[in-house]
Amino acid sequence: MKKKNVCKMVATVLSVCMAFTAATTYNFATTVHADGEETETVYVTAVTVSPATLSLEKGKKEKLTATITPEDATDKTVTWSSADETIATVSATGEVTAVAAGTTVITATSENGEPKEIDTSKIPGLNIDKKIPVPTTRAGACVVTVTDPSAEPDPSGDKVYVTAVTVTPVTSTIKEGETLQLTAKVMPDNATDKTVKWESSNINVATVNSKGVVTAIKEGSAVITATANNSISDRTKPSGSAEVVVIKKDEKDPEDPDPGKTDPENPTPSTQSGEKTIYRLYNLYTGEHFYTDSAAERDADVNAGWVYESEAWVSPEVSSLPVYRLYNPNNGDHHYTTNTAEVQMLNVAGWNLEGIGFYSNENKKNPVYRLYNPNTSGAGAHHYTKDYTEVISLTLAGWQYEGEAWFSL
Repeated sequence: MKKKNVCKMVATVLSVCMAFTAATTYNFATTVHADGEETETVYVTAVTVSPATLSLEKGKKEKLTATITPEDATDKTVTWSSADETIATVSATGEVTAVAAGTTVITATSENGEPKEIDTSKIPGLNIDKKIPVPTTRAGACVVTVTDPSAEPDPSGDKVYVTAVTVTPVTSTIKEGETLQLTAKVMPDNATDKTVKWESSNINVATVNSKGVVTAIKEGSAVITATANNSISDRTKPSGSAEVVVIKKDEKDPEDPDPGKTDPENPTPSTQSGEKTIYRLYNLYTGEHFYTDSAAERDADVNAGWVYESEAWVSPEVSSLPVYRLYNPNNGDHHYTTNTAEVQMLNVAGWNLEGIGFYSNENKKNPVYRLYNPNTSGAGAHHYTKDYTEVISLTLAGWQYEGEAWFSL
């Protein structure tokens, strides 16, 4: 959604909402039944999709199951969606249809998570002295790999091609001179050739050998990638990535206990120090917002046609809570998350892990909020802001509030 269109929608929706909200009492804590009886609302806390991975031949179908937690949730409704319908589609009941060879992610989303209250008193000109509860979403996913037995038969015999690669662990911290064993898993399990080629994005920081053993060279970070040697096309070779952070020999590992640095509210030892400004840019053509702590990257993007909007927030220069940055080569979108499971899921779906974008405040104060635009599947589908005004404006314009993404200083 283009920013100028959002602004027009917000202006219209706000004018209607101001009159509506003033006369409306919100009570998301109870559910009113047809007979007039009120019961306490039980919100969805998690959605689990089973199986978690699925292999299907082109043209075949299989039913997925979404399990809602807790079992007594008031509303167990989920919406099914496919990240790439050219590979596999999914029906409203969770039935997956394999369309073409490749890998995609099928998601079951509940919009019945516990509402997050938005303080409308912070919205200039709204003049409503109350908080509006905005429902949050919960989702589960299944990685679906589609094979096509009839595709490009190999003259030397039947060949099962690799369709996806995942690397574990997704992120690691090691000291200079130390080594780390990474593991690459290819899909499907019966691939004819499971070998991969290992590469490091920065050999001055960390190198990797042909068996996935990483050697830390000097302080910094590097993305280690495993690329399948066996794929249907050389142009679309599946790959998976992991982030390796190298620290100095004399530095304490973030996982080592250090009572002197432990936050009473957070037993994880603190490694937080310094601060960095996060810059926010906007692409007029795709509608995507981009976030970076690099002034050089900001200036390069401006020269390429991006609009520099403002300083988005201030993050720690380093902390024990990294925010990972991923890139979708198919539509040019960037995504940011602290969740390594989400990193792995997107990596399998074809996103490239670009490393640590910036860091979250360990004290978990000053939240940065995450929103999702259900009206687009392209660049700019997610938005991140610490501004309550923008959160409520986008929510009223049709965006889905997804909660606190991470925290600023």
